[in-house]
Amino acid sequence: MNPISCCRPIRQHSRLVLLLLLLGPALPMDVVKADAVDPNANPLRPIDTSSPRSTFQGFMDNMSLAHGLYFDTLFDYLKSGELYPKSATLSDRHMAFMSTQEAAERTLDLSELPPAMAAESSRRLVIQLREVLDRLELPPPEAIPDAKAMTAADQTRWALPDTEIRIAKVEKGPRAGEFLFDAETVSRIPDFYEKVKHLPNRTGATADWYDWYTRQPIALAYMLRTVIPPRWLLEMPVWTRAILLNQPIWRWVGLMAVSGLAGLVVLGCFRLTRNIPHGNWRRLLRPVSVMVASPVTAFVLSDILRVS
Repeated sequence: MNPISCCRPIRQHSRLVLLLLLLGPALPMDVVKADAVDPNANPLRPIDTSSPRSTFQGFMDNMSLAHGLYFDTLFDYLKSGELYPKSATLSDRHMAFMSTQEAAERTLDLSELPPAMAAESSRRLVIQLREVLDRLELPPPEAIPDAKAMTAADQTRWALPDTEIRIAKVEKGPRAGEFLFDAETVSRIPDFYEKVKHLPNRTGATADWYDWYTRQPIALAYMLRTVIPPRWLLEMPVWTRAILLNQPIWRWVGLMAVSGLAGLVVLGCFRLTRNIPHGNWRRLLRPVSVMVASPVTAFVLSDILRVS
């Protein structure tokens, strides 16, 4: 089997940025536009997780808002024709997007995820879960039990009809008493996504969001936005977005470049110690170089290249 495979034919992605420009005005009505975000809204207000209904609805609402912020900001920049986005607008929308998506992430029970991978994994999982839900027939909000109904029925969990997607009451720990998508559901979200991704998106609200998220160097473009025009990175050749061993080729190139650079820094420090007379500095330089290079490399791989 050819190791290079794509979720969809690469040809569909050859003009992805152009399609975004063309489809921007036709966003589905249930996608929240970035301009509709209340600038005075409390960014610290958490999602109500007192019942399956509030958790489910809070997740859906926040992901709709996050999707609107994500793509509306992108549309505005690409349609502007400017090389560099406006810093103030981009910064405000980025903060609003991160706050909104992080709120959605807190509806997941992440207790069984490795701590080192929890941040990046949760970003992917909430997008996958929203795309899964958008391909299913969902019950009306009033059909999902609220706190009163759960207490009356003496139930601690609720399952989305005809699925194994469950929201359960956390029994212990700092979030005890909250209703979250349980740990088993969280661990199976990637499998659920693979099983339903071929189905039509019922609302069109988040169609291809995960595909875009995994293929495009969005975080890299944002981090380098004042140095390299983001549109240059978003319009890289199609072959750079082909999937090789579950990662796009551009990410493999970045991984090798970052790892190689970190290795050269450490190697350079080791060689430098040869020219330093015996003493404390010589003994400290080698371990310090490793201690500095390791977390910096981990940050770049996780938060910028988003390797997971």
